Amino acid sequence: MKKIILAICLTITILACKEKVVSKDYLVFSGKIENHIGDDFSLYVNNNAPIKLNKDGSFKDTISLESGHFMFSDAGKNQMKIYLENGNDVHITYDAKDFRKTLAFSGTGAPVNNYILARNSIKKQQEDAIKTDSIVVLYQLEESAFKASLLKLEEACLQELLATKGISEVYKEQEKRNINYENLFMIDQYEKMNKFMGNPDFKVSEGFTDELKTVDYENKEDFMFSESYKNLVQMYHYEKAKGISESESIPQDIANLKEIATIQNEFIKNSLLYESATYYMDYSKDLQGFYDAFMSGSTNEKHKSEITKNYEILKSVAAGSPSPKFVDYENFVGGTSSLDDFKGKYVFIDVWATWCGPCIAEFPYIDKIEKEYHGKNIQFITLSVDTQKNRKKWYDFVKEKNLDGIQLLADNAFESKFVKDYNITGIPRFLLIDPKGNIVTNNAPRPSNPELKALFNSLPL
Repeated sequence: MKKIILAICLTITILACKEKVVSKDYLVFSGKIENHIGDDFSLYVNNNAPIKLNKDGSFKDTISLESGHFMFSDAGKNQMKIYLENGNDVHITYDAKDFRKTLAFSGTGAPVNNYILARNSIKKQQEDAIKTDSIVVLYQLEESAFKASLLKLEEACLQELLATKGISEVYKEQEKRNINYENLFMIDQYEKMNKFMGNPDFKVSEGFTDELKTVDYENKEDFMFSESYKNLVQMYHYEKAKGISESESIPQDIANLKEIATIQNEFIKNSLLYESATYYMDYSKDLQGFYDAFMSGSTNEKHKSEITKNYEILKSVAAGSPSPKFVDYENFVGGTSSLDDFKGKYVFIDVWATWCGPCIAEFPYIDKIEKEYHGKNIQFITLSVDTQKNRKKWYDFVKEKNLDGIQLLADNAFESKFVKDYNITGIPRFLLIDPKGNIVTNNAPRPSNPELKALFNSLPL
């Protein structure tokens, strides 16, 4: 009898031990934010549902995700990359008015994120150290000084990584490779950046990029962990796609899809194809060719279904189709305006937002082109997709900058029907509609691009 009882006790003990090691398929994310502004102040982790704060600034939520680095941001536009892993209990605190200096992590997920904070600080210190009154940036250093600076940064980050207690050996090995990839990506960009900064004939010396020859571009683990490795993979295939574009006389965006489709690793291939189609299909000048290239290359049925839905939307707003309409959008000068109010004229619509830097950079060019076509049969409309809670910010911005043209505010930001009907997921975006209300193009050139004037001059304005 005693043996039976002992056996039962042992069985219960073994089962209990097994239950303790069962890994959770979620993590607990909690914390407290001081000096948050407004009752609707929210936190965001990538594209997950927003996390609402309690009145005292505290929050607690559970998130289920694949382990990795994620962009954390808040309604105050504070943001940084953090590392999250199912089973962890991550606690974060900071003052919304002084994010960088007050941000702190605790809990089981703290060591890695405290290391990331320290690494960011090391990078900032190096950037400050190489700046002069002429605002010298890293890419403007001479080759040997450039590589020496990268090596110094790598050594400092590795030292910090190895000195931080509580980080798993698995993460350390992945992060060592990530630090190396960050340097390799900088080396890859060195020539391109020097050309971009005003030296179009710049060439790196022979052997400068030899380290890139050893990169394995088919490593799924590194692709999921390291943003720099992902960037290296993208640039590697983008450069190869240039050859396809030239040899087959096809647009670069379609050539890029065809090149990505040659990747052997299914995860990497499908991820890059999906990302390219999500962000660039609505900018393609050959929608059908772009869609066909994606569908031919992808083997992920979920991705193909989503992109097909977007493709059908874009087809409905192809050149010559009746334009979707907006009705009773708030007009800066008072009252409301609808698209039908401008029938009989060509209508050029600039979709923008006050938080969009590239959008704001186009304003001087818009102002110039409006003046040039003043008196012609064309109306310029600037349509903001700022949220209704940021209405005052929009209004004050338009007033302060004294923006010309018709200034409108969409009724529901990116969720506005007009915006969704055009499948606008990124800004700035420029639309051109003819006097009958039909679409000339759902993706007009930017005002800074000379092609816009060529387009206008081809029309009976």
